[in-house]
Amino acid sequence: MVRFLIKLPLRILAFPVWLAVSVINTLGMFLVGLASWIFYLVAGVAVITALGCVGFQLYTWQEVKMHLLCAAVFILIPNIGMWIITGTKLLQCGLRSFIFE
Repeated sequence: MVRFLIKLPLRILAFPVWLAVSVINTLGMFLVGLASWIFYLVAGVAVITALGCVGFQLYTWQEVKMHLLCAAVFILIPNIGMWIITGTKLLQCGLRSFIFE
């Protein structure tokens, strides 16, 4: 009973934090999903351009490496966003287990 009385105010204080983290997580998942679609499209265009330039011998390998590096960066950016969203999801699950159990 004493343990319940001690945890009750903490649960009441944690509920708005959980709600805010849930909203941030949902919006973040939507924005990262939308951005990743766009970033992967740009990366694909950069790779196709680089391979086309090599195939038609328009550029040297030094210039093509810059295209491929650009594509790698554009592929990495959404993955970093997903790591952040995974962290907020872990925080949300931890708060949910504290509040509702």
